[in-house]
Amino acid sequence: MTPSRWLTWTDWFNEHGVVPATDSRHFTFNSYSNVIDATVAGEGIALGWIPLIDPLIRNGSLAIASNLPMTTNGGYYLLIPPTDRFGEARDQLARWLIAECGKEASQIHVAPTVSPAHERVLDVA
Repeated sequence: MTPSRWLTWTDWFNEHGVVPATDSRHFTFNSYSNVIDATVAGEGIALGWIPLIDPLIRNGSLAIASNLPMTTNGGYYLLIPPTDRFGEARDQLARWLIAECGKEASQIHVAPTVSPAHERVLDVA
């Protein structure tokens, strides 16, 4: 599955072959941070990205409600232009961003050129 939008409960139910209750109620939010705030406040359960909610799990604000994870092909990408205009400063920033994402160098995937304007794409998701 390669969603072009945020994941939904329908996606999760379909991935795991679960039929949702027909009378289930739900909230709609326009911001992921609002989703997590409402969940922490006890308003329900939410789909969460472990790297983003792990601190809340560790401090007890949230708990994992299911052992059925959902994996997607989505991710975050760092586009590095072919110009050497920023040189070492650019490379230091890229290394810092990757470290902040908690990824080891072996987990970074270099994609082929996606356009003449971009030399390489690093998938850090």
